Amino acid sequence: MPKEATGQARFPYSAEQARENLVQSISVATDLHLDRSAQTENGYSLDVHADKGRYSNKGESISIWIDRLSAAETLVRVSSRLEASLQLADWGKNQANVERVLSFVKAPISAEIETETRKHDKPQRPKEILPCRYCGGYPYLQKSSSGMLFVYADRIEYHVVKKQFAIPLQDIISAELFTTEQLSQRFTATRLLALGFLAFAAPKKERNESSVVTVTYRLGGMENKLFLRADEKSRTDPSIRLHAAILRAKVESNAVQE
Repeated sequence: MPKEATGQARFPYSAEQARENLVQSISVATDLHLDRSAQTENGYSLDVHADKGRYSNKGESISIWIDRLSAAETLVRVSSRLEASLQLADWGKNQANVERVLSFVKAPISAEIETETRKHDKPQRPKEILPCRYCGGYPYLQKSSSGMLFVYADRIEYHVVKKQFAIPLQDIISAELFTTEQLSQRFTATRLLALGFLAFAAPKKERNESSVVTVTYRLGGMENKLFLRADEKSRTDPSIRLHAAILRAKVESNAVQE
């Protein structure tokens, strides 16, 4: 589970202006504290500490680098990590820190704006986190891998160290459960490979013993199929739990919208 998040963005500001915007915003943020600000060879660096809260036992350390690209353009890089070495998950807090700091550069805040924003700025906690093996079906992730599936009230996210992709529940059309043998009977091998099912080459015995969850979803106006498999050992088929978690989130999301 991710204990660190990174991000970066370019801004049409000088390095000095970007630093001024950041320092101004951090100074009025009630939960952020500027520990150090230093000049680097090509800009500035800042070390910031975020107070502990509901989603972090000891708070987070945030490192910021302001790199001068030209007199009027700057690259800002941000890294946020948990202070508590024994905490297993950050519940999205580090990613929220990164996005928040980058927003400071673009639009420095006042004390009044910060107070109102913090009332609503709470990382969403996932309903379930499940060990999961990605087998194919997402156009920008072309290798099978083992990671974690985060099931939220409005989306599912697949993480390997950090987020690989997210699919809003509103874009999910259906979720089905098959043994890989059943998949081979429903689709031709060529069709499965075209869909992106990278694990189809598994031995026949393995295909009979494990189940695969297929998630039909829309992306860029096209209909796609995502192939997932529970990545844990259990007496019962853990893919059933994976399938149920996605279905349950979709059903509950539909109920809220109605």
